[in-house]
Amino acid sequence: MKQSYKKYIRKIIIIVTCIIVIMVGFYILHKPILHSMGNYLIYENELKPADAIFVLSGQAYERGNEAARLYKEGFAKKVICTGGNKEPNFLAMSIDLYESAITQKDLYRCGVDSSAVDTVNRGKNTDDESNVILAYCKAHHINSCIIVSSKFHTRRIKLAFKNKFEANNIVIEIHGAPSVTYNENKWWENEYGAIALNNEYIKLAYYYIKGK
Repeated sequence: MKQSYKKYIRKIIIIVTCIIVIMVGFYILHKPILHSMGNYLIYENELKPADAIFVLSGQAYERGNEAARLYKEGFAKKVICTGGNKEPNFLAMSIDLYESAITQKDLYRCGVDSSAVDTVNRGKNTDDESNVILAYCKAHHINSCIIVSSKFHTRRIKLAFKNKFEANNIVIEIHGAPSVTYNENKWWENEYGAIALNNEYIKLAYYYIKGK
């Protein structure tokens, strides 16, 4: 009886010790681990001049700003904004605009000439937008393009876009716009960063399950 009791106590001590070691290890290494979690979501290419820049819907301010910068630096002469959803907060103010139109307005605010901007009021999600953009490229004979979205969104863009565009001999470059609400390198210090990372991992898992 005493022998089995001692074995039981020994097992408890080993388990508790392991838990403490893991906790201490995570505390010591938590910043590199958390940084790696965010860094994995970022997939970007070295940018080269392309036929067009496409700005995905959502986060119009930061994505529009970055697309405007790329346009002004001469990476493309045309910017196309996609998005078939309407911003609920704008609807609350009786402003009826597609997300593509909101991004368009930000590009104008940043000084991009209206003649260089086009909108496509379609695309409800990333996979949907990949099909919309592919169809646009085919219709307008675009052989290379830069896809602009938020940095944490870029890994999922690769899954949705890369294979189908390569199959159609269209070169895509993926570029992330930095967030205006949190620092991607220290996302854990900001509630918005934690939410963004959490949401993106859930969506990324969904895309892997779907086989994208």
